[in-house]
Amino acid sequence: MENTCKRISNTPNSMPVLQGWADLPDDLLQCVLALLSSPSDLAAFIATCPNWHAAFRSAKSTLRTTLFRPLAIRSCASSGDDPVVWELFDPAKPTICIHRVTPPDFLAGMDYECCSYGHAIFSGNAPSLKDTTFAIVDVFTGTSVSPPPCPFFTFVNSCALTAPLDYHNSHFLVEAKHSLFAWRVGSDHWSQCSCPPNSKALEQFVPFKGQLYALEYQQLYTVKLEPQLSLEEVQVVWSVEMSEPDLCEPSLVVCDDMLILLAASIGEAFCLDLSSQPAMWVKMEEEELKEWAFFFDEKREAFRPRPPLSCKNPQRWGGIGYDSYCVSSLAPNQGNRRGLLPNWVKPRMLLSCDH
Repeated sequence: MENTCKRISNTPNSMPVLQGWADLPDDLLQCVLALLSSPSDLAAFIATCPNWHAAFRSAKSTLRTTLFRPLAIRSCASSGDDPVVWELFDPAKPTICIHRVTPPDFLAGMDYECCSYGHAIFSGNAPSLKDTTFAIVDVFTGTSVSPPPCPFFTFVNSCALTAPLDYHNSHFLVEAKHSLFAWRVGSDHWSQCSCPPNSKALEQFVPFKGQLYALEYQQLYTVKLEPQLSLEEVQVVWSVEMSEPDLCEPSLVVCDDMLILLAASIGEAFCLDLSSQPAMWVKMEEEELKEWAFFFDEKREAFRPRPPLSCKNPQRWGGIGYDSYCVSSLAPNQGNRRGLLPNWVKPRMLLSCDH
């Protein structure tokens, strides 16, 4: 059999061009994808030819979203007239900045809320002092999108995008004042629904298997965006080990086909079993999580961090299985109190190819 990987064509006034790479079967390309170990390797794979780019786009979503470790981003303190700069770097090489972005000046008057799908989210007071304004800023480019003012004027409990900003049905969710607000990206209005009477504050939003889940320990809800915004409680049996919320510090995270609740303070993990009626949180053994690593954003008082990011087979890049990585240990906060906190973000090419 002829080795297509070694065929080279020389054309006048051009570099040698490899031939035959575009004809590699899709299943082989999927195997190659699984062997890549860094975002730069993935970028080179995608740029090889249109067929390889198509193979990446057709890969399973779990492969695209869990194979590569996140990147870290932090804000560098400004001095004098120097502008604030956001720095992006690989956690495996924390001393090397791979990208810098100058964020919009108007963020200086806003408060940082969280990072979601590669976008930093900031809030501020509308001039009317009756509404709250938001800015959704791309951490890779510095470009921003602003929804219309949201009709509440109080503390933001939690907020998140439901999908990458350029996804056709992406929504921006905000929970505040015992209400859930949703803005469909590109629209000129907000939807609103009341949270359940016994609800205190929704803490996290996580998409899983076509459903959008919201966590308020010890309640789990599904969020319906269309045709009308609504919340529905999922009947779940909570484990005895999860009975103390102050000890549990729960975080939802998706690992392939599992929705997992990490109880960091007690060192336990629980998987949601939806096959039983009612659903159950089933305690997991450490062996079941040895091929996963988890990445947590920085914590601060009165700040609800978003769910951690997950990465499969961290040993591929020198990481450790069933381990947690806190961004503040790699990227100490150098910005001001209101500015961007250190965060983990997925490489950009993993955020824009889900549709």
